[in-house]
Amino acid sequence: MSQLYTAGDTIDKDYIIESFLGEGGMGQVYRAKHRFIGQVYALKVIKASLINEETWLRFQREARILAALNHPNIVQVFNMGLDKNGNPYYVMELLNGSSLDEVIAGSGPIVWQDSLKITIAVADALAKAHRKGIVHRDIKPANIVISNDAVVKLVDFGLAKSVEAERLLDSRNEKLVKQQMTEKGTVFGSPYYMSPEQCRGEVSQSCDIYALGCTLFQCLTGRVPFAGETAVQTFQMHLGAPIPKLSDKCKLAFPEELDYCIGRSLAKNTRERYPSIDSFKHDLERILDGKPVGRGYEYDGDAESSLQEDDDDDELVEYEQVSAGKKKGVLLWSFVILALLLTVGLEALTLLAPTKKDYLNDFTAKSASIAAINDGYNYDRNLTEKQKVDSSQREPVQTTDLGGSKIRISLAPGFRQVEFGDSKGKHAMPDSSGIVELDRPISVRFDACKTDPNFLKYFRDGDIDSIKVFNIKDKSQLAFICQKFGATSKFIALTLSGLKTSSSALREVKGLEHLQGLALEDMNVKVEDVAAVPNLKTASNICIKGLMDAKSTEANPIPLNADPIVEVLKDNSSLSRLDLDDCAVSSKALQKLAGNKSIKRLSVGLHTWNIEDAKGFAKQSAVTELRISGFKLDDQVVRTLASSKTITTIKLINPESPDHVEDEFAGLKNAAGASLRVTGRGSWHHS
Repeated sequence: MSQLYTAGDTIDKDYIIESFLGEGGMGQVYRAKHRFIGQVYALKVIKASLINEETWLRFQREARILAALNHPNIVQVFNMGLDKNGNPYYVMELLNGSSLDEVIAGSGPIVWQDSLKITIAVADALAKAHRKGIVHRDIKPANIVISNDAVVKLVDFGLAKSVEAERLLDSRNEKLVKQQMTEKGTVFGSPYYMSPEQCRGEVSQSCDIYALGCTLFQCLTGRVPFAGETAVQTFQMHLGAPIPKLSDKCKLAFPEELDYCIGRSLAKNTRERYPSIDSFKHDLERILDGKPVGRGYEYDGDAESSLQEDDDDDELVEYEQVSAGKKKGVLLWSFVILALLLTVGLEALTLLAPTKKDYLNDFTAKSASIAAINDGYNYDRNLTEKQKVDSSQREPVQTTDLGGSKIRISLAPGFRQVEFGDSKGKHAMPDSSGIVELDRPISVRFDACKTDPNFLKYFRDGDIDSIKVFNIKDKSQLAFICQKFGATSKFIALTLSGLKTSSSALREVKGLEHLQGLALEDMNVKVEDVAAVPNLKTASNICIKGLMDAKSTEANPIPLNADPIVEVLKDNSSLSRLDLDDCAVSSKALQKLAGNKSIKRLSVGLHTWNIEDAKGFAKQSAVTELRISGFKLDDQVVRTLASSKTITTIKLINPESPDHVEDEFAGLKNAAGASLRVTGRGSWHHS
């Protein structure tokens, strides 16, 4: 549809068009300024020639619903009318920011605390709608916007169903309204977020709870809980597939209570689902506060009618915007680095093409379109695909900037398949060579040949930011990676997980001058081989977990003594985050870590703390967040740690810790007088 207005046009004598913003399913959206008060708005309009009775009613419905929902987390409507050509329009607040869909596609999983804050804000908005008898019916990340001033906004009530619809619209339209809005068997919504009953054409407030549960799952893992090859397969999964655990789709650590909340929000039977959006929100708030959920801690407000009217003085529910510096640590630690992300099996690869927007530094960056394929499941259903495959071409992998929002990728031999998102929510698998053009920024998944690790040579310097290598079989693999990417300043994160050869292969990890994140996971090693990795002296985020002594057997596992590693780490002046879970650490080594003033967040396992440990650590350390796993609770040790001037959070991860350890230490303050929060439930997330 051609643009209805141009810059400078005046609509209904009051609104001056400044620019075209975009086009949606029901119309066009423009940036407009009120000629008298100077306020800037978004003006949504439908071309009169395209309007039939159904479209007109839907347009009225969306405008009236939004006007009736005065809530800080719902986009606000200010006016409605007809322009001189009879085109209906309404005026709403202008949102500057990014959709949650764009944020996830650009940055990957969102840290669990921020995911909960976003979900709580949306739940609060939905609670307002539900109390007015309105069901959104299309809750998904694409309809949630994070504004530049860090406020969560729920948008697009175009599919909303209201029990007040017959009252709101002219009585002469009553028959059509009922037919369009309440007819069983009519399916509305987005397949990845539709409840089992919505897949059958049945709509209630419980559908929004289910969809918000799917959205939370995607925030936490970067992937939707159910994704089939087709919409029909996805419907079938909603109807019958087991509810996945977070750990099934993501290797990050989460509070265990989150699986309970996900499971209850995604229950197939509405009787087993949360009875109200308020009860869902209640549990999320408890988890965010470090409190237990489940039996005995249920929300007690569900006895009230879900249609009860509320006042309009709703408290603003904000999502705390992460500062650029903090966010770099958050995303880097999760090894979700935007530009190009490569995960090497050497069996499976995930590759993100470079973009003009850097979500590490610009959380609210807005992009024209996003195609996200996260392990082949999470891809943008709204992508306008522009894909061309020329299988006669055989070129090295390279990216070419075509200007604007376009980028071209030339694929090389050596890949079994390549996956792309398309506009219908499917993923295509074109020939493993040729030329492909897609809107930027894009995400492409490569399934690499196990027999040819040298495929990396096809990438240019600067194309790849991070690599994860599984099950290293030969030291030459590591030598090649380091040789290829050692000198480029954009290669900043390396994860090595699993070792099928001698740990001496780790000595090939060298020359990575700009590496900021290093993770070594799940290996049987000689400690001297680990300690010899040069980046232990320079990386800012280091995770060493699941490392066992080379002499370990399945029958006799021997945790790695990390003391020689600590000897290297103690002098790393760049180290801000350290995870030494599953490694043995002596009291002497613990004090050496305390002496490193750059460490702000520390996780230590397999060390039994005593009072002297706590005294020495509290006196020297600059740590602000301390996680202690495998340690039986001793309240005197915890209170001694409170003599620190910097520690504000202690997390005790042990099955023998009391369920309500936070109550035992309520009101505890550190030596600087700041509140010191202690919890013994859930798990510490790298954020």
